[in-house]
This record gives sequence, C-alpha cells and structure tokens, in this order.
Amino acid sequence: MSGPSAARALAALVLLATRPAAEENRAWPLALSLRGPLEEVVLDCGEEGRTRIELVLLPGETLELVVPVPVRPPGGAAGLARLVPPAVELRGGGAAVVQGWTLLSPAEDWASLPPGLRARPRPPVPGSALRAGAAELALVALAFVLGWGGRRKGVLGPAAGLGAGAAVLALTLARAPERAVVTLLEGDLGSGAWMAVRGARDTLEGVAGALERRPAGGAIEFRVRVEGAAVRTAARAPGAELFAVRPLADPERGAAGPFGLGVLDASWRRGADGRWRAEDGEPPAWLQSGLPAGVEALLGRRGPLEAAVWLRVAGPGAADRGEESD
Repeated sequence: MSGPSAARALAALVLLATRPAAEENRAWPLALSLRGPLEEVVLDCGEEGRTRIELVLLPGETLELVVPVPVRPPGGAAGLARLVPPAVELRGGGAAVVQGWTLLSPAEDWASLPPGLRARPRPPVPGSALRAGAAELALVALAFVLGWGGRRKGVLGPAAGLGAGAAVLALTLARAPERAVVTLLEGDLGSGAWMAVRGARDTLEGVAGALERRPAGGAIEFRVRVEGAAVRTAARAPGAELFAVRPLADPERGAAGPFGLGVLDASWRRGADGRWRAEDGEPPAWLQSGLPAGVEALLGRRGPLEAAVWLRVAGPGAADRGEESD
C-alpha cells in the first residue's frame, strides 16, 4: 500500500474507532400544563441535567407547552414509559402538571431517517472565539496616538500602551464569546432522505428535533424562553459538542449551485468506481468517511471553516450535481 493510501486508510480507521456505537437523542419532548402566576419552571433530571423554562404567566393564565428534557431512556423512545418523570420546581406561586411524554413530530423525528445516514460522522466544531470589538479597537488607536505624542518623555508612551493593553484585555474577556456554529446537509439520492445537522461547542441556540452530545452521557441543560407566541430553546453542556439533528425536505436545486447552496468554496466529486476526481484534490477525511461504496458522491463546503456549511451527498448523479459549483 502506498504512502497516501496508507494514510487515508489509517484516518478512516481512526474515525471508525472514535465514532459512537449508536447515536443517542438527548432531547425528548415532555408535555406540560402551566397555570399562573409563574416566572420559572425547572424540570430536574438529576445527573442527566435539567430543563429551565423562563416565562411570564399572570394569575389565572394557562399555557400548554411541550419542552425538551435531557433524559436517557433505555432503548430510546420505547423506554420513555419506564422513566420516572422529572422533579418540578416552581417560582411564582402557580402550578405545573406533567401530562406525559410525546412523540417527535414527523418534521423532527430522526428515527425515520436511514440508519446509515444518521451514523455518518458529524462535522468538526471549532471553539468559541474571543474577539475585540469596536471599543477595544478604539482604545488601541488612542494608545497609539498617546504613545506617539509622548515618545520623547520616555514614560507616557509605554504607560499609555500598557494601560490600553490592560483595558483591551479586560473588555475582550468581558465580551461574550462568539459561538461558532457549523452546519451539515446530508443527502441520500437513492432513498430521497435528507437531514440537517447544526453543531456548536458548549452552547447551541435554536434547538429543534433531536440533540446529540459529544462525548455521550453527561449533563445537558435546556433553557426555554417563552416570549408571547415565540418559544426559543438553547442547550448548554460546558466542554461538550452539541448537535441538533432533524430530517430535511429535499433541498431545491439552486440556480447558482447544487441543492440551493450557491457557489461552493470547495467541492469534491467521486465516481461510482470510488475514485475522487484529481482536479478536486483530496476531501477531508471525516467528510468522506461513512459514504456508501459503489455510488457517486458529492462533498462540498461553503463559507469559512469556523462557520462552514458542509454538504455530503451520495447516490446516482451526485457527482454531476457538483459540476454546478464550478
């Protein structure tokens, strides 16, 4: 086996060894009946985590709500009936009644997806970035002006630089880090099945459908904010990677690129013979791993790595679709 071939084989083995044996959903929907006055409801699942609901419910007002809970039922959905309901904590003097577990809607039920599609590797998630904002950059400019003007005095210049540097560091650390979110569109042209994956480290906003945690196990906290008719859900697990997974309708074919993604910044096409087209180069190891053998494939990326939208499609005609991004 040649050097490049051996390296690719080793990378594939590493990916297979580190891939979880089975995907695990950590967002199981629970139905609640709420009566005000209420400001907060906490569903405590012990070591598995909790769901915190923030709302303003006036005296006499009622609300029917379905929220995700981070339990780990044995055997998946079939094991929900054997679980003890989470403990309920209230703030506000009202009431909360647990009505029971519900099923994911067809638009959110990842169990309906082909197992081979669900088992493909998730995209790498970069860490959150601390970046200087406008105020910090203005301080740097001010320090430069003061330092240049006081350069002959020997003290003011260095002092201004040190003071501004300390202020920039303090402001940058106080600023909330930017959450890097990556997206992956998975498609199987043979079955017509598609799914969308969104991933982030530590915190993932806009959770809907199933949720995976890497590493598996561990606690997750859901934060549900009810603001009028809007319900916003975020998941938090410090030190972990979180992935929201849900079925996706067949993306429309965009005029400027495959599957409505516009022009791809990078694309890789594979024929049914398993060979990647030489002009495309070698795709990332994680992206090509898990593809079925003997069928065409199209891989792609749009946007910078820290906030990329990835594409991974296999099936008849997939490589031809990649021609649209050239």
